[in-house]
Amino acid sequence: MIDCVFTNYLDLKALYEKYGLKRNIRDVFRIGFDGRIYVLIETESVGENRGRYSVLILDVDWDDEKLISSSCYNLGEFYSAFYHVQPIGENILMVDCRSSYNKGNPEKNAMILTLGGEVLERFCFGDGIRDVYVRPDNTIVTSYFDEGVFGNLGWGDPGGAPPIGASGLVVWNEKGEQLFSAKHNIFDCYALNVDSNNDIWYYYYDEFKLVRSNGDKEIDFDPHIAGASFFALTEDGQKVIFDSGYDKYGTYEVYDLYKNTENEKLRFFFEESELLIANYRSYGSKAFFIDNNNRMYLKRFISV
Repeated sequence: MIDCVFTNYLDLKALYEKYGLKRNIRDVFRIGFDGRIYVLIETESVGENRGRYSVLILDVDWDDEKLISSSCYNLGEFYSAFYHVQPIGENILMVDCRSSYNKGNPEKNAMILTLGGEVLERFCFGDGIRDVYVRPDNTIVTSYFDEGVFGNLGWGDPGGAPPIGASGLVVWNEKGEQLFSAKHNIFDCYALNVDSNNDIWYYYYDEFKLVRSNGDKEIDFDPHIAGASFFALTEDGQKVIFDSGYDKYGTYEVYDLYKNTENEKLRFFFEESELLIANYRSYGSKAFFIDNNNRMYLKRFISV
C-alpha cells in the first residue's frame, strides 16, 4: 500500500466567491500544457444550449501544492454546451463533445478565442468527444467515446459521412486539419494523457491496453485494469497512477510499466484523513483531485 499525502489545498468555494461566481456540477476543470489550471464556467443559461461563459485561470505551485495567483475572464455568450477547455498559444480552445452531421453541414463544435471573447477560429471535431488535450506546439488531441467511433447524430448514416472519431483518437493542427489518428481498434477511448516528450498516452476499450504513441510508432502496455477513466504519469517514466476501474470507485493503484509485478494500491491523505475524491484530472505528471468538500489538492508525481 502506498500513501500519497497532500500538504495544502485550494479552497474552491472561497475562490468562486472572490469573483462572484457560483459552483455547479457542469464546471469544467482542466490542466494546460503550461501547468496552469483552467476552469470553464457557464455563469448564466440564456436558452437551450446557449449560455454566458467565464474562465478562471489558476497559477499554481505544483511542488508546494498551493495557489500563486488567479484571474477571471468573461468570454461572452455562445450557442453551445462546452465540456472541454485548453490553452492554445495565448488563446483558449473550447470544445463541445457533441456535433450533429446536419445533412452535410456539420455543427462546428470547437472554437479558438481570445481571453477577451473574440472568436478566431471555428472547427468541427466530430461527435462523441471524450477528452481534449493541447500540446505545447498547438497540436490538438481529441479522443472519442463509442458514439463518436461508431456514429450518431447523422454521422455514419447511409449516404452520409463516416464518423470523424472512427479511429477513437485524432490529432489536429491549430487550423483544424487532421494530422494523424490512432492505429488500434478502439471502441471507446476511456482515458488520455500527454507526457513531457509530447508523446500521447491513451487507454481504451475493449482491450483495456495502455498505449504510448509518437504518431509514427505505438507501444502497448497491459496495466491489468478494466474500466479505468483516469491516469497520471510519473516524471521518472517508470509508473502510471490509475483509478481502479469498474466497480472500484474511489480506489487507485500504481502500475509499473517495465516490471511484471502486481499493481500497488494507492491512498490519498490530507493531514490524517483519507480523502474521498469527487473529480480529478491530469496532464503528464501533474494532477489535481477535488474532494467532496470543494477542496482541490495538487500533486506532481515525480515517482511513487
